[in-house]
Amino acid sequence: MKPHINMISLFIGLCIILIAGDLKAEIRVRNFDQMKNTEYFKAHIEGVGQGFTIANAYLEVEKKRPLFCTPGKLILGADNYIQLIDATMKNDKYKNKIDLDTPIVIILFWGLQDTFPCK
Repeated sequence: MKPHINMISLFIGLCIILIAGDLKAEIRVRNFDQMKNTEYFKAHIEGVGQGFTIANAYLEVEKKRPLFCTPGKLILGADNYIQLIDATMKNDKYKNKIDLDTPIVIILFWGLQDTFPCK
């Protein structure tokens, strides 16, 4: 089996775990306001953001379309991700897609795609 197929399988598996993981461990909209200023949440969202960035780098190496396209060598941190989540939750585009049980990582993903679209 080719190494890139193993990496794709690993990436897909990690995405499934991330999205369909233990519901108790996933931070959802209902908890966002009370958690967004905690060190735990900042570390969590920083890790998720880094995971998206690593996935993007891998897709670019494989000559595949990235998930989003940040300009230049822009580095985002937890505060940036929190601002993106806040803005995305207020965006009318997602009004009917977001409820109290929506995982925050999905909202971050939508925010990254909307803020940094690939041309």
